[in-house]
Formats: sequence, structure tokens, C-alpha cells
Amino acid sequence: MKNSLLTTLKGQNILITGAAGRIGSSIAKAALSADANVIISDFLLKCLNSLYLELSNKYKDRVNSIHADACTDNGIEELLEKALAIKSR
Repeated sequence: MKNSLLTTLKGQNILITGAAGRIGSSIAKAALSADANVIISDFLLKCLNSLYLELSNKYKDRVNSIHADACTDNGIEELLEKALAIKSR
């Protein structure tokens, strides 16, 4: 079952909020290893940048990052606008 879930992620675009934490970073790594395109987001900029550097060294053009606070309505709107702009590149 685990392998079939990861197989279905291939080529999909995935936005992960709270990505700099343990669970979020593990989800990002699993999705990238399954050939998904991933946008990582977190409000902790230093942690987000550290994770982005780690992931971009291995997955190059399939990972992007957005510094955002998904705990507010405005933060969510800004995050989605930025994510859609990345997706449309």
C-alpha cells in the first residue's frame, strides 16, 4: 500500500505547510523521492532556508520554498498566490 501511494505522487504538485518541522520535512522528502514537485512553506525562515538548501542540493528544480504564515487568512491567501505563481512558471 505504501508503494502505491508514493507511485501516485509522481509528477504531482504538492504544497507542504509546516515543512520545516519533523513531520513536514519527512513528508517533503518522501514526496520528492516519489518524483513529485514540492513547494515547502513555513513561518520559521531560518529553518525553512536550511531545509530548502538540503532538498535543493538533491532535487534541484523540483523543490521551491515560500516563507509564509499559514495561521492567518491573509497568510494563506499570500501563500496560495505565490504557490500558483510558481506552478505556472
